[in-house]
Amino acid sequence: MKRTWMAVAVVLTIVLLGCAGGGKGDTIKVGWFGALTGDQAVWGENEFNTVKMLFEEYNNSGGIEVGGKKYKLEAVGYDNKGDAQEAVNVVKRLTGQDKVVAILGPNASGNAIPIAPVLEQAKVPDIATVATNPKVTVLDGKVKPYNFRVCFIDPYQGAVAAGYAFDKLGATKAAILYDVSDDYSQGLREFFKINFEKKGGVIVADESFNAGDVDFRPQLSKIKAAGPDIIFMP
Repeated sequence: MKRTWMAVAVVLTIVLLGCAGGGKGDTIKVGWFGALTGDQAVWGENEFNTVKMLFEEYNNSGGIEVGGKKYKLEAVGYDNKGDAQEAVNVVKRLTGQDKVVAILGPNASGNAIPIAPVLEQAKVPDIATVATNPKVTVLDGKVKPYNFRVCFIDPYQGAVAAGYAFDKLGATKAAILYDVSDDYSQGLREFFKINFEKKGGVIVADESFNAGDVDFRPQLSKIKAAGPDIIFMP
């Protein structure tokens, strides 16, 4: 909730600075998208409910003032089902049909990364909430001009996890079990590995799976045979 509140605050700043072409009548539309169905729905529901609650609070207090005029805020939200292609479709709808001035979400890196071309074409900013992969905002050394976020990123998380495992838990041998189909999981795996090895630790097993897999016996057998002190599961 705290992260979503920060995202709303930043979006409101963008609206205040540049809503001249995005306010219709007495209402300013701000988009939101995330998973309202599927495995990630618990996070999407929390976020969207929080955004609507905060917008209601603004509106009940008179809305926001831009250029001496009061505007109400309208949250236009869609379910992308936690799917990357659906994320692109939803952002096209928000920017092309709903004409929102800014977008909040998503909370998944794999959904936040592919929407960049749509945002750039529409010139509409997006603020991801908890999408931590570096590629969300930077690709091949180039900063994406319309992609933002309000959370820390994978290099930081990976370093903290590696430091905790090595320095606090005394682990010198680590195994990794990660979701190869998920950008978030891949990013954390990469930066945990880099930082754990920098500290002198050894990655004795590096096993992957695909989302939806239910049998992990082959990976766990290899991990058990490698004799790690700790298993990192991003």
